[in-house]
Amino acid sequence: QGTHLDFTVGRGRIVRGVVRAADSRAPIAGALVSTSWTMVDAVTTAADGSYEFRGFGDGLLFVRADGYAEEVQQVVAKEDPLVVDFALARGDEVTGRVVDPAGRGIAGAYVAAAADQRVRSGLQHTDWRPAVVAADGRFRIRGLDRTARDGNDTQPWRTWQLLVRAPLHGTRVLALPVRQSSPGDLDLGAVVLQPQALLEGRVVDPEGRPVGRAEVTLQGTAHGIGSLLAPEAKAPEALWHFGNRTTCTAPDGT
Repeated sequence: QGTHLDFTVGRGRIVRGVVRAADSRAPIAGALVSTSWTMVDAVTTAADGSYEFRGFGDGLLFVRADGYAEEVQQVVAKEDPLVVDFALARGDEVTGRVVDPAGRGIAGAYVAAAADQRVRSGLQHTDWRPAVVAADGRFRIRGLDRTARDGNDTQPWRTWQLLVRAPLHGTRVLALPVRQSSPGDLDLGAVVLQPQALLEGRVVDPEGRPVGRAEVTLQGTAHGIGSLLAPEAKAPEALWHFGNRTTCTAPDGT
């Protein structure tokens, strides 16, 4: 026996606008405009920086372009079509090389930078930027805004953390320093991954019988997370995405 579901779908609106560079006001071609931080429904700006997004409801618009910091706007106006322009600030470039303790580059490493961003009206989302990683472990991430500003107070609002992991090696998390002024690139040099450690055990019920498919989570702050910060700076807690590792038990509870 099936289930019958009816849906009422509202007619979406059209959003148009132009994406430009904040400093030169030059149009940015190839920028992505989306209603999701994953950019799954993104449209691409034309050579003159213009875009048109169809089927929009109230919510957020995310804009990304290579070399520029992400921009997010909350759109609640009722006009159709809507006109929403964006001015993107140039972001920093973070580079480095993932190596083992002997200084050999690690192929197949995964590197990403992430920050919890406060958007207008108090909304928050996570800006996630995966790196381009070469076969010798060299990586590059572009378009990170590390300036301390949010329009309402002086607290840093883009506190970036770097996740570095590779098969058979332990994961590292590094907090990136916040800047107070104009864009500045950051070369991390060698990022050393140690051989992996293993935590294992067995989950049983009060009678000692194995419990399968139980969820086991390891939570904590990565050692050395604040090693790139000034000596007087307080090391932050790892972002939720970086501070948790989860697995499920096998049928025998291991």
